[in-house]
Amino acid sequence: MRSSCRRSRISLISDQGLQNISEIKLFKDIVETRKSEDVSEMNHKLDYALIFMLIGALLLVQVPKIILKISYASAAPEKQPKIKNSDLYENNILFPLESFLVNLMDSNTPRYLEVTFVLSLSSKKAKKEIEEKLPVITDKIINFLSTKTYDEAISRLGKVKIKKNVAKLINSALTTGHVKNVFITKFIVQ
Repeated sequence: MRSSCRRSRISLISDQGLQNISEIKLFKDIVETRKSEDVSEMNHKLDYALIFMLIGALLLVQVPKIILKISYASAAPEKQPKIKNSDLYENNILFPLESFLVNLMDSNTPRYLEVTFVLSLSSKKAKKEIEEKLPVITDKIINFLSTKTYDEAISRLGKVKIKKNVAKLINSALTTGHVKNVFITKFIVQ
């Protein structure tokens, strides 16, 4: 009896052991399957993360380049035809005027302007006409310069306006030829 009891216990234990071993194997299979699923899921997530990182890196590198190209393209100076230095001086007839010394029209402080001009003329006939009409031209220039204030005379834009107006004043007195350009060779404001 004892031996049959023992046998039934052993068979029961061995049946439970076999059952436990198969459960352990099943559990191991489930764990390994989940691990492989987790690993593949993580690899999938890593793939997306790498793709986004690459896109971000490309954007960080390429966007500033594109912006610089656009800004340089819009700020690129227009191409101007090249002018040879000989073209500037070959056909120019230069006529220097004597210095003009005038009081500026400032109410607070007495100020004066001393300026010397050189005229670029279109022809020798214009030069001859200016020589003949020099007192009239000088009077027009002095009257014009006397109307300027210190602020008008000292600024860059003011100098450009003075040059343009001097050319207009002289051209209004000429009948043959014209003044092409006015150069300032001396400019003192005190």
